Amino acid sequence: MHYFGPLNHCLARPLLKRSTSSTDTALAEELLRLLSAQVTHSPVSVIVSMSIIAYMAYQQAPNLLWLWSCWLGLVVLAQAARVVIIRGLRARSHLEPHRTLRTAALVNVCNTILHSVSLVFFPLFTPFQAALQSMLIIGMGVVSTVTAMGFLPFALAHICLGLLPLFSMWVWSGLAGPGGVMGLLIAVNGFGYMVTLFFVSRRIFAMFRESFEMRAQLEDALTQAEAAGNAKTRFLASASHDLRQPIHTLSLFSAALGMRELDARATHIAENIDSAVKALAYQLDALLDISKLDAGIVSVKLTRFNLDTMLHRLHEEFLAPAAEKDISISLDCPQAAVVRSDPGLLERIMRNLLTNAIAHNSDCTIQVVATREGELWEVTVSDTGTGISEHDQQHVFEEFYQVENPERDRSKGLGLGLAIVQRLSKLLDLKLALESEPGWGTRFTLSIPADAMPATTTEAQRQVSSLEELKILVVDDESQVRDGMKVLLEVLGCSVQVASNTSDAVSMATTEKPDLALVDFRLRDHDTGLNTIDRLRHLYPGLPAIIISGDTAPDRLQQARAAGVPILAKPVLVDPLKQAISKACHIGA
Repeated sequence: MHYFGPLNHCLARPLLKRSTSSTDTALAEELLRLLSAQVTHSPVSVIVSMSIIAYMAYQQAPNLLWLWSCWLGLVVLAQAARVVIIRGLRARSHLEPHRTLRTAALVNVCNTILHSVSLVFFPLFTPFQAALQSMLIIGMGVVSTVTAMGFLPFALAHICLGLLPLFSMWVWSGLAGPGGVMGLLIAVNGFGYMVTLFFVSRRIFAMFRESFEMRAQLEDALTQAEAAGNAKTRFLASASHDLRQPIHTLSLFSAALGMRELDARATHIAENIDSAVKALAYQLDALLDISKLDAGIVSVKLTRFNLDTMLHRLHEEFLAPAAEKDISISLDCPQAAVVRSDPGLLERIMRNLLTNAIAHNSDCTIQVVATREGELWEVTVSDTGTGISEHDQQHVFEEFYQVENPERDRSKGLGLGLAIVQRLSKLLDLKLALESEPGWGTRFTLSIPADAMPATTTEAQRQVSSLEELKILVVDDESQVRDGMKVLLEVLGCSVQVASNTSDAVSMATTEKPDLALVDFRLRDHDTGLNTIDRLRHLYPGLPAIIISGDTAPDRLQQARAAGVPILAKPVLVDPLKQAISKACHIGA
């Protein structure tokens, strides 16, 4: 029993080396998991192996039936106890790791000793039977050692209490028994095997520990990366919301101002204000797009539509900003180009590609070409501009990465355009390719599934006829936003009531039924636009409503989408607002 003193030292040493207490605990739990899995299957093979040895003993000494029967019964009981104890240790997570492993090792020692008791039958066996007994004992020990990933106490138990007595019996067999020279050779080989097993076990456990620690480090790094990503998303959401409120107010008054009759100088000022507001709105929309994609709430609605119609609309839209930088844009797309995709998301991809080409080039040519390639329509956006270096091509799809913009020129955007393009392409399952060479230009190629059926007119393509005489209820907790929205909607010919909370909105709606509710998502005193809409629809079921929000937090966006209410992101420009109102109220349908 002198073994149990060194055993405690052996139990602690493999765990404490180059580790922390948390690593100790995790490593112990992993070893216990492996042992628990092993004891589920090993009892059957152990009992069968010991039964074979008992049967050979019966053949050689039938008169010792009581002896091998009692021994075999103890083997069965020990295996049952081993299963109960090992599983129990794993369930007791409150125990210290050293204590649980020490108990598991002691259980293994007891079983090893019990298996080695079978060596009392060794002198009775023929050389063949002795060889078979040796194979069974060695095999069980190897399985135990490997299952414990070379954990030293298990290896030492097998070597000292199993193999050492076994090969000592082979020495006896060679010197005084029937083994002769062969027995001595087996013994010599066995002692060499024990030494090899000891060092191999240490190496196996060292490799297991290193891989375990490396996995723990990778998991920590992943956790930190996820935390950083979540923090970034929360920051973008918070900053975006705080910036959207004043910009939204500015856009409302700017739009209302631009609709009034002004002198030439005032018109020029109004146009510049409107241009600046639109630039800010575009940049904030990019932040909102990233937040939506991070939240996983961008839904895909596949439909067939005419690609030529979309590209011609974008071509007309980008002619003016391209001309300001001496860039000519050409379009070559057959009228029969019909694709199956999400028109809104695909238009966002194409818009970002064109915006990127114009922002980073000047005095060049941009070509948009659609060609049929089998079951796909390949759309290329190519320019003859400065091009992108091979190094930068590896990073241009990263968030906030910009080529040659150290001064952070706001006219070149935030560096989110291509990141959004790549994410939306993956979402739509479209192949996106980039080819570029400095000094020769850049080509983006997008492969879109073709559709043989003719495109149909969608709701989004219907024209707005008139918003006059609409009764609109505006609910927002910011007085400047309420005033700005009221001025703009009245310029558009609408009749407008404003409220700052759900209670006031319901009171106004009770007096006069609105045709539409324009509601801010986040109101004061824990009130929300969803609550406002729910209360209004209790009065007037099916009342058209639109949420206007500057909040880009993923959970809030998910709430709005789950409610099935259209949502517009602040700042809202006049044309998207008119289209949303017309669609909600079925004007021009």
